[in-house]
Amino acid sequence: MMGHHETVTAKELADVLGKTIRLIQRRAKNERWPAEILNNRGDRRFILAGLPEDVRMAVLFRKQERGIRKEELGKRKEESVYIRLQMVCQIMHWLKKG
Repeated sequence: MMGHHETVTAKELADVLGKTIRLIQRRAKNERWPAEILNNRGDRRFILAGLPEDVRMAVLFRKQERGIRKEELGKRKEESVYIRLQMVCQIMHWLKKG
């Protein structure tokens, strides 16, 4: 049964992290990432909250970036640059904590 949590596929993670799907699958297996099994072939969706911090932050950064792109329409260029700079500073701060 599917839970009420956010999930991502190996392909989505590969796109975000700039890695191959096979490399993502290998890392997930080695580190035992929590996942939902989708079918008898073993296709899975990884549970975002249970992924390593570097992977979660990359996914969240990409989501924020996509949201900001939508908001940028009609805004001045300086405002969008400032927002992106704040976002990068926040991600850097999170990574230093870990």
